[in-house]
Amino acid sequence: MKVTTQDLEIISEQLGRKPDGVCEISVRGKDQRPIVIRVSPIVRGKPFPNLFWLTDPIIKKEIDKIESSGLIKTLENELIPNDIDLKEKLISDHKRYIKLRMNYIEADSQLEDVSPVYIEALKTKGVGGLSDYSRVRCLHMHFAHYLVDGNCIGEWIDKKYDISRLL
Repeated sequence: MKVTTQDLEIISEQLGRKPDGVCEISVRGKDQRPIVIRVSPIVRGKPFPNLFWLTDPIIKKEIDKIESSGLIKTLENELIPNDIDLKEKLISDHKRYIKLRMNYIEADSQLEDVSPVYIEALKTKGVGGLSDYSRVRCLHMHFAHYLVDGNCIGEWIDKKYDISRLL
């Protein structure tokens, strides 16, 4: 969805600063407020690890609470290693994220002036810039990805904590 001047003002207010590289509003709330934005994979000539950025302060605060409870450590140390299906879905999500990122880059013809080192990073780094696809860096990124394109960690969070009620 196209980004208007009013959208940018709302997003700046939500984040407490003007964001760089906003390409579109990927998800809006029932009241049309921005929930998730898509950010250019290349910002100021460098790779940007967040393709999808959760901007809604209410949802961010809920996920902050969940993240501060130690859920990432629990996911990485207990759930993912012991649930082969979840691990395979997570790996698939990282790979799908990379493919989606590269599709956006190619569609926008953004590779011309980008360092080959950065291009390689963009082709190999998953959600949040991770190289190890069995890891989780940030629940906010996974939840944003879930709302836009599906993501097993975001879906798991939503089922357990019913975050979608806040949309």
